[in-house]
Amino acid sequence: MVSPLALAVSACGGGETSEINDETSSDLVNNDNLISTNYTEALDFSSVSNGLEVPSTSTQVLERLQQQYDTSEYFYAVMGSPNVIHMPNEEDSDIVLIPSWYAYEPFLPAVSLTKDDTNTLVLGQFDEAATIGWARNWAEIVVDGKTMVVIADHGHELSTGYNTWKFGDVWLADFSGGGEFALTPISSENAFYHDIDVGDIDGDGLDDILAIHMGIKDGDPSPLHVFFQQEDGSFDQQIGFMDFSSELPELGGAAGALVDLNSDGQLEIIQTAYVQRDFPNWDMDHQFRVYGRDANGDFALKFSAPRSGEAAGFGSSNVYDADIDMDGDADLILYMEGGGDMQGIQIWENEGNFNFTEVTDDWLNIGIWSNQEFSNRDFSIADLNGDGFLDIFFNGFGPNNYQEYGTLNLGAYIFLNNNGENFVHLMDEDGLVIEADDGKEVAHSRFYQSNENSFEVFLINHDNSFGLVEISHSAFDGIIA
Repeated sequence: MVSPLALAVSACGGGETSEINDETSSDLVNNDNLISTNYTEALDFSSVSNGLEVPSTSTQVLERLQQQYDTSEYFYAVMGSPNVIHMPNEEDSDIVLIPSWYAYEPFLPAVSLTKDDTNTLVLGQFDEAATIGWARNWAEIVVDGKTMVVIADHGHELSTGYNTWKFGDVWLADFSGGGEFALTPISSENAFYHDIDVGDIDGDGLDDILAIHMGIKDGDPSPLHVFFQQEDGSFDQQIGFMDFSSELPELGGAAGALVDLNSDGQLEIIQTAYVQRDFPNWDMDHQFRVYGRDANGDFALKFSAPRSGEAAGFGSSNVYDADIDMDGDADLILYMEGGGDMQGIQIWENEGNFNFTEVTDDWLNIGIWSNQEFSNRDFSIADLNGDGFLDIFFNGFGPNNYQEYGTLNLGAYIFLNNNGENFVHLMDEDGLVIEADDGKEVAHSRFYQSNENSFEVFLINHDNSFGLVEISHSAFDGIIA
């Protein structure tokens, strides 16, 4: 999902590393001391903002932010870019921000944040040579024994039309600690890479990459590209990997996943479709496919999920596997886009033998909404309250219809798992609403990490600052009987 802010901005020029004010604001806590916030002071990005311009359609928005918060041009791009890369399974991971003007050139420098000894985020380093147009999705991967992040970059979707789009790459992000990082492209073909997942596809004990693209100008048109990891940590992009599906009508490439659905030690492939459109000879009747191994060990179609429910005409931009009902197998949760201003989620129950049933209405009271109501980019799945059931945290933009000005309604982003029976949207829980001082109205929030008795959320605020919010598991006591 593209932020309205991101669609509005453009730039030219670059800059040098900026200075930072490393004094931090006092921690703020709610009345029960179950939620704590740790904000940075406003950071000085002026040196990387010099020369940056925004288009005439966005100057009024930026001028308003500058008058109220002295927002810099570079931070304006950060606010509108949900490209927040980190490793949630690595404790206190550094964070790499890859801002972009999305529909406009040039590329912008990437910047890292790292935690200091007071658990406060401080500036790490800039990479002014970064050429990532839009870090659409990413996943953790072990490369040559080290945990990294692999990024699906769809490039610059330029406003001047499809023929001018700058298609992207698959990248590795290597975090070295202390804010140091390196971004390296590994793809041999540029494409509109839209999603990414990681797993050992060929059974050699090494993490391989499944990259899903929505278009390519010169190269393998098949929407699924596989990168096999070699023993030296390099990757071999296998051209023609999807030849096994050549007899099937085209489903398209929107999102994908590698999942062991039947617990046999081999990974199946999930391929999802995008928005329902009138493309001749395409399969517009199905939402996703499951490919598994046949008797010869080759991939073959095992299941096609029919489009259904309120989001039947929507497209999927993410697919997650999670055993949400704790019955021992992986269910599927799809993040859906409507091709306009609608979005939502679908939930598919794993019935075994590669069969799935859509059960969204059983799990959710509301499964779709407009961007104006609740604007999100994707979501994270984690046990947010320590009860052993997996919950959903929406990584989204703010403010939204569920919070008043001057507040941060954390519950608006949380769908809590009710003992494996349904999800409860916590939008009306006063105990999860905290004050947001002037400038701390959230531009973007993202799940950061799980701790032993809490979890943390990363915030991008309006006033050139960042923050971390830690929510205790006890904050959810009594919410679900």
